[in-house]
Amino acid sequence: MKCEDAQNLLADYSVNGLDGEIRRKLEAHFAVCSHCAYELELLWRVVSFVESAPQKSPPPGLWEGIEASIHRNSEKMEREVGTKR
Repeated sequence: MKCEDAQNLLADYSVNGLDGEIRRKLEAHFAVCSHCAYELELLWRVVSFVESAPQKSPPPGLWEGIEASIHRNSEKMEREVGTKR
């Protein structure tokens, strides 16, 4: 397996998303390629860090504010496009 192929499979591998022959080939590549093995280690560290972060709920009204902003911006764009015709 080439490093480029291994790099493209890292994310799936890191979350146990690969089975069978492709997984065995990737693991064999990690055994002989310190660069790709290091990239996998870094990815696992990032995943571990993110998973250990405290879970916070968004503040009340966050989505409503985002939705209102989108609506205002789309109305503004519609007016601007309409005046350019």
